[in-house]
Amino acid sequence: DLEGTVLRLTFDDDSKMVINLQAPLREVWLASRRGGFHFRFDPQHGWIDTRDGVALGQRLVEELGHHAGVGLEALAL
Repeated sequence: DLEGTVLRLTFDDDSKMVINLQAPLREVWLASRRGGFHFRFDPQHGWIDTRDGVALGQRLVEELGHHAGVGLEALAL
């Protein structure tokens, strides 16, 4: 479900993931059952996790794979 700047995903096991654009903070927030993540834009590297430096795309693949119950290779682009 998309409402404004918030995307809510619900998986077969009823677990949820939320992706939220925080425009005033210039951040993207991701919440999943494994935790909450904040990303800031770096002109050289794109959206980067403020805690561990992981790229948003990589974190999304990891979290989607975890929620969907599939290996990362199944989600590789």
